[in-house]
Amino acid sequence: MAAVMDSSSLIFSFRVPKIYALISKRYEKILIPKAVFDETIIAGKLLGKPEVQSIESEIKKGRVTIGKAEKAVASETLGLGEREAIALAQARKLPLFCDDHKARVAASALGVQAVPLTAFLLWAYRNKKTSQKESLEILDLLVTEGYRLKLDVYLALRKEICSNADSGYLENFASGPTLTERDAQKFGAGVNRSLAKRLSKKA
Repeated sequence: MAAVMDSSSLIFSFRVPKIYALISKRYEKILIPKAVFDETIIAGKLLGKPEVQSIESEIKKGRVTIGKAEKAVASETLGLGEREAIALAQARKLPLFCDDHKARVAASALGVQAVPLTAFLLWAYRNKKTSQKESLEILDLLVTEGYRLKLDVYLALRKEICSNADSGYLENFASGPTLTERDAQKFGAGVNRSLAKRLSKKA
């Protein structure tokens, strides 16, 4: 089983190795389009990003491969990496890891199941692929590393993991093709630097 990743999902899954380990148990191979390779590896080397070496190692092992997107999805608001990732997922009929809510809406409109890393983390916890303690640790590490997450979504995720109460968060991504604009706006990612700083201080 394989899945496609956009740049953000690829970067943060390698910045937080524990979530990449969970993803690897679910998906044997991760596909990325050339634009995502350029954004994460080529640009990452120039900027000295720490995750580059780990991603390159997985590419050499064949766990992460570059897939060809025949034509990027047309959009004036999405980056090239996101547009190629959506096109690749659509062509291969594969799920897409995507953290930007606009990109998920675009993917959904094309019949692509697109989910953020946090939805996958909650799925892994519900299906006993990871413990409560590790799930909370991964969630906090993601945000500490700069993962964009609204405060209300972060709190809802923590509450569900801690109490096993169903927040309804995961169901908004379970059937990707039916994701609505309203769902995306309600649960989509947003910049929250102050939250990242607070979590960093707690670590």
